[in-house]
Amino acid sequence: MPRALTRFAASLFILGCSTPAALAACPQRPAHAVIAAEEVVAAFAAQAPNQRRTELSVACLSAVPTPAQSAAIYAANAVIQLNIGDDPGALLWLRAMVEADPAAPLSPTLAPPAHALYTLYAQAQAAPPSPRGVAPIPRRHTLWVDGVEAVDVPLERPALLALKNGKGQVVWSDLVPPGADLEDEWRGVQVSPKVYAWMGVGAGLIVGYYTFMMVTAYTGMPGNG
Repeated sequence: MPRALTRFAASLFILGCSTPAALAACPQRPAHAVIAAEEVVAAFAAQAPNQRRTELSVACLSAVPTPAQSAAIYAANAVIQLNIGDDPGALLWLRAMVEADPAAPLSPTLAPPAHALYTLYAQAQAAPPSPRGVAPIPRRHTLWVDGVEAVDVPLERPALLALKNGKGQVVWSDLVPPGADLEDEWRGVQVSPKVYAWMGVGAGLIVGYYTFMMVTAYTGMPGNG
């Protein structure tokens, strides 16, 4: 079997499996991200924190989360940062939680008055809202911050951002640190998910064709004439 054809077919197979359309984890429902957040908080309350997590993921959400859902995710990230000894990082996430949903207090069981998390939460409540800067939103898209449509982003604390296209579909979502280069983050947003889907289908068809031709040539099966 010619090595060049083998390498070519293998590269096409990898392309078909690595496109966004082929990723089984996408899209992710906001409710699933909240469930993961609740598990982190519950483990922390039970004094059995999940050491494997460094941050919850909200990549490729299927819908824009509500402010309450955003706040739950922020709270979990605050717990994670506190657990790894990053108090300033935990404070930023708590500020995000308070700004996203002021009606979402921490449970007294989770953060009793003598607890470090309670102290940080009090500081977050006393802090003024983060200043915001205008975001470079791609054309024909809308930006959602903390579950609310916006044209600007917080400059001093992290935020859950999502972009919708003209059809109302979420085409990008992520937890973004303050000062992130959003133009770089959104560089590929203009590419329709359908393009990636057809890339995957096309690559699969090409791989199938070349595999058939190579097997036919290698084994001498009828149909190579």
